[in-house]
Amino acid sequence: MGGINVSSGCAPAAPGTQTPVQAPRGLQATVAQKVSRHTRQPAQDSACTPPRPLGTVHGTYQFGGPLSSYLEFTAVLAPFENWSHFSMVVRPRTRRGLLLLAVPLAAGSPSLALFLSHRYFVAQTQGPGPELRVLSHQRSKADRWHKVSVRWERTRIQLQVDGVWTQSQEQPGQEPGQQYQGAEGPQPYTLFVGGLPVHGPKLPMFISSSWFSGCVRRLMVDGQALSTPNRMVGVTPCLSEPLEMGLFFAGSRGAITLDTLGTTLPDVSLRLEVRPQTAAGLIFHLGQFQVPPYLELQVLEKQVLLWADDGAGKFSTSVTLSKELCDGQWHQLAVTKSRTALRLEVDSQSNQTLGPMLQASDSAPVPLHLGGLPGPSDTQAGHPTPTHPWPPFYQGCMRNLMVNQAFVTLQRSAGVQGAVGASGCPAT
Repeated sequence: MGGINVSSGCAPAAPGTQTPVQAPRGLQATVAQKVSRHTRQPAQDSACTPPRPLGTVHGTYQFGGPLSSYLEFTAVLAPFENWSHFSMVVRPRTRRGLLLLAVPLAAGSPSLALFLSHRYFVAQTQGPGPELRVLSHQRSKADRWHKVSVRWERTRIQLQVDGVWTQSQEQPGQEPGQQYQGAEGPQPYTLFVGGLPVHGPKLPMFISSSWFSGCVRRLMVDGQALSTPNRMVGVTPCLSEPLEMGLFFAGSRGAITLDTLGTTLPDVSLRLEVRPQTAAGLIFHLGQFQVPPYLELQVLEKQVLLWADDGAGKFSTSVTLSKELCDGQWHQLAVTKSRTALRLEVDSQSNQTLGPMLQASDSAPVPLHLGGLPGPSDTQAGHPTPTHPWPPFYQGCMRNLMVNQAFVTLQRSAGVQGAVGASGCPAT
């Protein structure tokens, strides 16, 4: 955020059932009842209804932005002969980037990459067997759909772009029409689409950029549509309408974790703008979940709730508004914590409180979670799995995040979970 266009558009997914969240000490019982009701099922009142339906392109995936963005299909089993036929429809926004990488699960088989280089489509192999490479005749055009298919055989690659075929030079001494196999029988592969995990397989040296920006649809292998991805990170459906700056949390448990900010408690200030699409959701959580010290901000109907715990006990404050925040407008939120003092500002309204005094405090850096908390499988080693119910995930847009008066720049190393995009918010 902060000077970078971050987010991608998509229609919000239907929220799943969630367990209730306990109200912190200092909030009224009526607020606790609201939290319980809305974490089970966020409100769908007229204030949260978009003024018009989002123009989502059905069956599409949007990639791009400063965050990790990719699909992963594991253990895709290839037939022994003539396995190599991939196809997709692509709408690029940049001149280069990885479209697809097929990585063998076992040693002894080659990998295949399909990518953009200076707007040309390129297919190339790497590993055992002959090195094959083919370049498209025509260049891609920004924001135009292109149908791309690759036929991968033992001695050649055939590449088709918008009906025009090209092929690599035939390798002598081998029969055409067969894919290279280092072992007998079908070989399972992992397919990455649109990018690679930060700590995943290495990018082939012949590809200048692993990150693709644009839209993809109709992913197929051997004429069969690929099933639901095993992993989807930083990807949302594409929009056919203008985008504006901002992170877009499109549902499906989207969350971002920033653990390299060096942010410490108990003294900290955060400021950001939000445009929620549901009545309840977690804006941010600074620290480990339910392990002091932490600072957490949630939106709940007409209330914005802020609570903290430095180790001496929870304390909280809140701001009550005349209408829900999910009204299609941007709202400014500011949080300041100074030792025992908490201050919350929501647009032109504010509130503050004092909490218990802690004799000694830990100043070690803590992670900042935006939009939600990682699942139990993603908790850090050494920390027990929390037994406290998970707060509801945020849906909507965020932008202009500042921590301690400095804008936050998102990095590829940031942790990303679920459908949160970083190439633009749907403009309203």
